[in-house]
Amino acid sequence: MNRQSQSITALFCLSLLVLAPQSRPASALQIQSSFDPRCDLVLSGEISQGDAERVRLALSAIDGRPVVCMNSPGGAFMGGLELSRLFMSEGIGTYIRAADQCYSSCALAFLGGSVWGDFRYASRELEPGGSLGFHAPYLTLPEGSYTQEHVAEAARTSVVIMRTLLSERLALNISDKFIIDFFLDERPQTRHIETVGELAHAGVYLAAYSFTDNPDVHDFQNACEIAFDVYRTYFSDPVASYYPLFELEESDFSRLLPVETMELQGTDWHVVSMTHDWGMPWQNASCAFTGERDYTGRFPAIIWNNEIGDQPSFQTAVRVLRLNIPEWYFLGKDTRLIELRSSQTATTPD
Repeated sequence: MNRQSQSITALFCLSLLVLAPQSRPASALQIQSSFDPRCDLVLSGEISQGDAERVRLALSAIDGRPVVCMNSPGGAFMGGLELSRLFMSEGIGTYIRAADQCYSSCALAFLGGSVWGDFRYASRELEPGGSLGFHAPYLTLPEGSYTQEHVAEAARTSVVIMRTLLSERLALNISDKFIIDFFLDERPQTRHIETVGELAHAGVYLAAYSFTDNPDVHDFQNACEIAFDVYRTYFSDPVASYYPLFELEESDFSRLLPVETMELQGTDWHVVSMTHDWGMPWQNASCAFTGERDYTGRFPAIIWNNEIGDQPSFQTAVRVLRLNIPEWYFLGKDTRLIELRSSQTATTPD
């Protein structure tokens, strides 16, 4: 193999990113119609560049808002990116069933799951028992000699790959923390979404799970901790670098306040707050919940911050964010997905 061929091979391996599977599957991507009520198509096998056009053709025969079930160990980075962009532009939902796995480029494609209304909403769901995994970019070089130019070219390619991911993060509805923890993890092993908190940072909805209890104060505190963890950058002070902090553990300088009630536009809201003393680098954080579902099946929430040392008050909030949170936020950020049992009853085979 000449040096030019070696360079091309090196760049190809790099472009697989973390999105390359740990063991290469033998079959190309399979696109199958589904009789499963959870999805219209099932994608399985290795993802390659150009597969998005095949998927687009298969989706053109489906009416309504299609959903694609994904079960793939990965493949080419560009193939996953093309699928992700297809799902975003066309409003295609993505789904991972309890017995399925989606790694590497499949995971990137999965993140593109969307639905269009007044604007684009993330629409990607993972059942408890399903597996979703990412890992950081790495470079695989076959044996041979390489010039400085070849290595520099490969390094530039890795920068382009990460720039693409960072520039797409808002469109993908994923947090900065998710990018750091999953796409910039220095370890070569695949990292799986394992907890409710990680699922929230990835902007993925927990499917086939039903929260049957009426939420109480502890549930509200769980949800508030996740909300501030995910949306922290929205509240950060750009000058002082302060941000609000809500945690379930108190300290000598940080305290959880008893639940209060506030009335807003004729509705009673349950308020949970954490305060921090002067000298601490965190702003006070508060969340309010009605405890009732809205028409989407989610729970309306209002979260806001007050300056360090101030009393938590919606009227003197520094910044306010309104959310519709899913029921599984009440479980707490450290709840492991493997511990949850699916309530999905659909068993129709593909």
